[in-house]
Amino acid sequence: MNKFYLIALLSLFLVGQVQAKNSFLVAPAIINFDMDEPLTQSFIITNDGDEPIRLNIKPVYYPIDSNSLRLGSHLDAETVTIEDITSSIRLSPKRLSLKPGQRRDIRVSIRPKKDQAEGTYRSHILVQMLETAQVIQTVAEGGSSVDMRLSMKMETAVAVYGNKGEGQPLLNFSCRQQEDSDQLLLEVTNSSVWRFDGDITLVTKAQPGEALYEDRLVSMRGSNNPVKIEKKYNPQAGYQVIYASFDQPELKNTVDCAA
Repeated sequence: MNKFYLIALLSLFLVGQVQAKNSFLVAPAIINFDMDEPLTQSFIITNDGDEPIRLNIKPVYYPIDSNSLRLGSHLDAETVTIEDITSSIRLSPKRLSLKPGQRRDIRVSIRPKKDQAEGTYRSHILVQMLETAQVIQTVAEGGSSVDMRLSMKMETAVAVYGNKGEGQPLLNFSCRQQEDSDQLLLEVTNSSVWRFDGDITLVTKAQPGEALYEDRLVSMRGSNNPVKIEKKYNPQAGYQVIYASFDQPELKNTVDCAA
């Protein structure tokens, strides 16, 4: 399930339980289309709160350097226009009301351009609750509990990807010192028109079994993504990157990561 709040009118830096009287869940969080045969797909919205809700649903495009994604920047500014398929997405319904416990399928289809070139294309489907979410946060304080009532705007987004043709991302890695500190910077460059989604692990040749960094890596087409690592940079370390794709099991490799 995919559920998060984007706008909070009041932020708390205390640990406690959170209960929302009106809220919703969305699943799955990602929809993948084969743009050679773009069959209609769907995702589910569930009202898991205690009150009726109204929802607005629309396709939107988030640049990779936006606060919503933070996945680096494009190598070419034109990629933003090329990869955006927001205008090709069709949704039904675009508005709905749900009673507590009720769920509804949202149908999603894509109408690719006739001259669509090969590569990965993308957009998002934004689901916004029109009501203000009334949230009760129970905070432990001094051996007792205090209920604090918050008002929040609730929205979530489903990622939509479309692949035209077949191909593999081309990844390059560099390891160097950060400009403003002595810490390590891992820079990931994807010079292809294909998206990469997989695992990445940074090791050294001397200690290949000890991971300096490991995480999921999402690298968009034609992009550069710097990753700051809280380890002191050592130019003699002999850094190596191990990566493996989720979608293409044959796409895995161990490569040197030099400056």
